[in-house]
Amino acid sequence: MTNTSQASPTRSASGLLHTRWFLPALIVAVLVLALGGVWLASQLSARPPVTPSAEIPINPVIEDRFGVRFTLMAVTAEQGWVDLRYRVLDPSKVMGMFGTDATVYPKLINETTGKTLEMNINAHKHAGFEAGLVYFIIYINYGSAFKSGDMATIQVGDQKIEHVLVR
Repeated sequence: MTNTSQASPTRSASGLLHTRWFLPALIVAVLVLALGGVWLASQLSARPPVTPSAEIPINPVIEDRFGVRFTLMAVTAEQGWVDLRYRVLDPSKVMGMFGTDATVYPKLINETTGKTLEMNINAHKHAGFEAGLVYFIIYINYGSAFKSGDMATIQVGDQKIEHVLVR
């Protein structure tokens, strides 16, 4: 017969301390995380909503002549496109910006590099504009003319909107 000795299970003093303080420490940690989450949520909900039109200055001449207000300029599609959005204010005037005179098509100018993107005369153009709706123009971002964070000028005919933040 073999004689094996087994140690009787005993609690060490340090194990007792770990057990005694573990549950209260866990409760405190959970409470701190929960309160931090509530505080963070209240801070985020207290911020005013950001509207794309807030970043683009208003040009009253463009609004009066072409019936649009530009609302967003953003680099998209892995920086391959530039998306220019505008809200229609007066549908009867919008086609003046997209007619046969290409000199009034919206042109995008990088204020730092001077690189320019012009709308292709054969580009898709919306028809049947409705007041209050937002429409878009997509430009191919040739030569990476724009990056997010650049400052741009939108030129429509002889009118300009300067210092537009590119998203």
